[in-house]
Amino acid sequence: MAGRGSCYADQFTAYGMALFDYHELGDVSNEKDRTSMARRFTYMRREQDQKLITAGAAKKYAAELWKIMHEVGEGDVLYVPMSGSKNYLLGRVTGPYAYRNDFPLEHRHAIAVTWARPFDALDIEEPLRSQVRGTQWTIREAPDQDSALTFADRQMNL
Repeated sequence: MAGRGSCYADQFTAYGMALFDYHELGDVSNEKDRTSMARRFTYMRREQDQKLITAGAAKKYAAELWKIMHEVGEGDVLYVPMSGSKNYLLGRVTGPYAYRNDFPLEHRHAIAVTWARPFDALDIEEPLRSQVRGTQWTIREAPDQDSALTFADRQMNL
């Protein structure tokens, strides 16, 4: 989600970015694959209790960041579930992933995105609605990009 309790949703829209709070990780631009990136994640600590992240969680986080870094491209549609509600942010990628030393520590992993206003999941037609509602990731690339682009165009008036 856009941070615990969607606390970063405002920063997403203010910066025009999707932001990832992996500040302990540092710059991973030179990691060769998801496995080596996951090893870096195993040294991070959970925010709520400072215990080390499990190997399973490390793999999940590494897969998410790897996808944002290497697979998501300009024009792709991303969505972010907003914690505690049925609302989502929807945006179109406008630039590549970058590790931003000029950003606050908790926002250095970033990808440029033009965000639409938050919307209710019920505003989305099936089958895209089912695909979007099933996510438990911080941010995801819409699986059906054609339907997502059509919906994004309507939401963003592009």
